[in-house]
Amino acid sequence: MSKEAQILNGRSSGIVPMKEKLSYAFAQMPGTFYGGVMGVIQSFYFAWMGLASTYLTIALIVYAIWNVVNDPIFGNKIGNTRHYNKKRGEVQRYIPYIKFGAPLFSLCFALVFFPPDAWRGQISNFGIQFWLFTWYLVTQIAYDTLFTLVLCAYVALLPQMTLNQREREKIQLFGTAFQLPAIIIGFIVPVAFLANPTSESIAIFQVLVVIIAIFGIFPYLILSKYVREHSEHIPEKKTPLFKSIKLAFKNPSFRVYVIYDGVSVLFLNLVMVSLPFLTWVLEPMEGFNMIIFWIGPILCLIIGVIIILKIAKKFSTKASISFYLGALSIGDFFSFFAGFSGNWILVSIGLSIFMLGFPGEFIQHNPMRADTIDYDSR
Repeated sequence: MSKEAQILNGRSSGIVPMKEKLSYAFAQMPGTFYGGVMGVIQSFYFAWMGLASTYLTIALIVYAIWNVVNDPIFGNKIGNTRHYNKKRGEVQRYIPYIKFGAPLFSLCFALVFFPPDAWRGQISNFGIQFWLFTWYLVTQIAYDTLFTLVLCAYVALLPQMTLNQREREKIQLFGTAFQLPAIIIGFIVPVAFLANPTSESIAIFQVLVVIIAIFGIFPYLILSKYVREHSEHIPEKKTPLFKSIKLAFKNPSFRVYVIYDGVSVLFLNLVMVSLPFLTWVLEPMEGFNMIIFWIGPILCLIIGVIIILKIAKKFSTKASISFYLGALSIGDFFSFFAGFSGNWILVSIGLSIFMLGFPGEFIQHNPMRADTIDYDSR
């Protein structure tokens, strides 16, 4: 049998070529990197740049509203896209957003952490505070918009690559291998450089942001080159925005997913935002004590990956999600109340519990979305 015939036969059975699996899995790294670093954006602007809490709160409210509004708008736009790729001879609706959006996505990510240094510490200067607030808000909105365009297209691409659940699990397993270093780096780097920040630590942090942003472009470009869309899975008719919203909320799977997504993101953001402040004010947290503080959370991060994958394999994705959401919630509340005691050992224990569930958000979120998309398209 010729190579071309083997590929066609594989596609008819839902088998995805290894090149496509690895390309898709590799592209999980940028979003994981960016998400980890962006989790501490408030500590950068509040603790380092000196943005007043009032402006920070206003920006967060405006950003939250935009975050809710832009998802259905751009999600519907992506779903209704019909781009004919002459070179491949296929109709595409996701890959164009990934390919052309990746450079802008990385640029917007980097710009968030590069407000003019002259604006730092100008707490009593209303003019400077206004422009710092504007930079914080505009760059976040730009980042979130590109995040929606690129990541929504990326996530929606997996169900279209194959309807074979085993193949999806294999792709996700490869993705986990790429995600693990991204999770660790995306978690440790911002905390290490933004806890009790100095001019030197911020300079190093900004260099790392640029490196991560440049690196983040290439996985998406590799994906756009090697992963194929299946035109036969694309509906002929486009769906209007309000009809899409109505149909989505009629879908019980979607309603459950929205609740799950909101809870998991809330717990993640609460810990990631507060962690630099916790490590900053806890005493004593210098030298060897700092190393001991991080041993438990880092070990639990690695152990958490193994446990989550084992539960998913032995029981189900839902059981795995239940485990990691439980670990996130228990660890979150434990760390929060331990912080009031000022005891860094208790905070480390709470953070260790949290880290048992932390990888689950990155490992199981995409399969959960894929199942929701499958249910919605029936």
